This record gives sequence, structure tokens and C-alpha cells, in this order.
Amino acid sequence: MDKVHIPVKGTRNTTVHLSCSFLGAAPGNPSVPSTLTVFLNGIDAPQALWYPLVKTLQKRYGIKGLPPILLFDRPGQGTTTDRNADTLGRPKDHGRDLRDAVQDLNELLLTFTATYLGITNVQFGELRLILVANSAGCAIARLYAMAYPGTVDALLLLDSIPTNDDIDNFFPDPDSERFDEHGLLKMGITRDMCRQSRKIILQLYGSQAASREGLWRGTLPDPLARADEPKLVGNRGTNGPFVTVVGHDPAVFPAQVEKLIKLPGIMTKTYFDPAWQAFNERLVTITSPEKRKGPIIAKGAGHYIMKETPEIVADELLELWAKLGPQPRGREGIASRL
Repeated sequence: MDKVHIPVKGTRNTTVHLSCSFLGAAPGNPSVPSTLTVFLNGIDAPQALWYPLVKTLQKRYGIKGLPPILLFDRPGQGTTTDRNADTLGRPKDHGRDLRDAVQDLNELLLTFTATYLGITNVQFGELRLILVANSAGCAIARLYAMAYPGTVDALLLLDSIPTNDDIDNFFPDPDSERFDEHGLLKMGITRDMCRQSRKIILQLYGSQAASREGLWRGTLPDPLARADEPKLVGNRGTNGPFVTVVGHDPAVFPAQVEKLIKLPGIMTKTYFDPAWQAFNERLVTITSPEKRKGPIIAKGAGHYIMKETPEIVADELLELWAKLGPQPRGREGIASRL
């Protein structure tokens, strides 16, 4: 992969430089196929988490057989050393939110496509754009498709964060009058377990939670308050982009969550995971029925599906490439993979 730093400014007073990796593209070569695939990271998740997927794709098709692919780290992530400045009215060190990240993405795409693909009108049908996203990156992908309707041809959403509610509400409120302590005790769940689970999840992943990279979640619930709305517009005004939704494996996820954040497995199995699966079932309906796929369960994968089961993601991405073209030209014909 080639490495480069691309400047973006957005609504900032100063410019930041995003650390980018790309393959299948070259400066000043407009003959490169006009399909671009962009990988979007979750919060505090560097682009390096996508490398297993990149290696899987390279192994199948060779470096020269792939359509252009772009990876990047936002400010405060991975190999991007620049950080966002503070903004009045927002928590310290959290001056940018997910909608600001959408502005950065758009500016990045305009610069990258003009320089490396010879395309100057990203929003006017010259580019077939695929956004492959994980976790909070899925919210950024949806917000981008909403902000620039008709620009995105396909979304491959890997374990999207639920955006339809503050995440602590997935668990029963032990202080509510409707709290059924007797019924929960039969399942081995106590009032204190509910209280602690709500506290843990809210501190780490709630709308006001801090992050190492400094991306603020505080404005997230409003534009994406429903999993199934708003419906998206496809490229050239078509009836929605292709949308594939892939979720984690319920057999793997509870143990991963317990190890990472000390949330008891029974709380994930009983509340957290079912709510997440229900979110995914609604999420796939943001496009028209003939362009939906999923939710698919990535067998053997926890939250970072592209790292843990890259073969599954490669298969789904290959299918989207086949639908949009051009096809990979490497060691395996595309038909043999479908």
C-alpha cells in the first residue's frame, strides 16, 4: 500500500493532515476504473484494523487486480498525529463530532479522487463510491449518504453501533417502577447487575462518553434516531444504494465484551445482543428491498469483523464490486466467488 498525508480543513481555522493508505490508484492516471472503496474506522479504531482484509483481497487478486481502495485515520487516530482543536460548547479535547467527520470525509474524497483518479465531480455521477464501515464508522457512512444524496452506490456496514437510543437503555432501569426484580432473579440477574451494566456501558459508549481520538458522540442520536430512517438515495437518483448489513456472532460477542469492558456475559446475552440484532434488522431497510442484504451473521467474529473474519467481508465486498463493476482482474474470476 502507498502512504500519503492529505490535508483537510472543514470548518476548522487550521488544516489537519490525515494519514492515508491506498492501493489500486496512481497520481495523474485517469484511466483507473472509477469505482472507489473507502474503509471507515470506528471511534478509537485505527486503519490498521483493516489490514487483514486488505491482505485477504491482495492474496486473492494481487495488488494490481484490485479497484482503488482508500484507508485513513481521523485526527487523533492511528498514524494521524494532528488533533482537533477544542470547540466552544463541547467537552475539552472533543471539538469535533460525527457530522464534522463527514465534512472531513467529503473534503478528503474530493482531494483524493482529483489527484489519484482524475475525477473532479464526486457528487455528479463520475464516481461509483462504496463505503465499507465498522462500528461508529457506519454512522459516519449513513450521515455522509444523507448529507450528499445520490453520491454513494453501496454501503457495507459491519457491526454498526446502534444509534436509535442511548445505549444504557438497552438494560432494565433498576430504579423504574416497572422493574421486575423477581422475574430477573429467576434468570440470575440482580438489581445491582442492571445498575452496574448501565453505568459501564454509558461511561464507555454513551452519547456523552469520552474517546481517545476526541470524536464527540453527543450529537449522534438526533440525525439517526431511527435505525430504519431516513431512507437513502442512490447514485444518479436511483432508488437507494446497495446496503449489506453484517453483524457479530452472538456465540462470540458476549465473551469478547466481558473481557474488554467487564460486562457480565449474561447481561450481553439477555439484553445487549438481542437489542443490537434488532437494530440490524431495521438498519438494512434504509434502502429499497431489491438492494438489501442481511443482516448476515459473521460466524466466529466479535465486533471487529474485518479483522476477525476478513474472508467473510471480502466475499461481501466482492459481491458489491460485481454489482457495480469493474470487477477485480486478478488470480480468481469473480464468478467463481459467487
